[in-house]
Amino acid sequence: MSGLIMTTSDWSGVVDPSLQRLIGRVGDVQTVTLTPERRDALRRAVGDPGDRGASLADFCPDPLVLALASGLPRPALLGRLIDGGSDWEDLAEVTPGDLVAVSRIAGIEERVTSSGRRMIRTCYETEFRDERGAVVGRARGYSLDFEGDR
Repeated sequence: MSGLIMTTSDWSGVVDPSLQRLIGRVGDVQTVTLTPERRDALRRAVGDPGDRGASLADFCPDPLVLALASGLPRPALLGRLIDGGSDWEDLAEVTPGDLVAVSRIAGIEERVTSSGRRMIRTCYETEFRDERGAVVGRARGYSLDFEGDR
């Protein structure tokens, strides 16, 4: 994994024009459902016995997988794909039930690793709305596409 060490935190490299056209693309609308039983099972699976309200991570444990399930493409120009992590932004209280999820490709950026390999990061952002149509949060999943060993 030493080839993934970055020389800078700057993701401002030029991205292939074919990828730039994907930015802003929206996937199919999805409904995600959380039952109290599923919430508790997810928490037990990760060792979280927390007795708190639901969060977006309970509805969507893997934002990259959810975005890809909406039909969005996962660009693979350089040869090796890995999950680049996730983050969640809870904007309002959520409770078990249904949320409407709309995913989009929010950005595609490029950089070079310390070993000189190109790496492209695709950000998938999903917005969640409750039954009233109010935005309750966003989740982001990242896909990393990088050149293999040189």
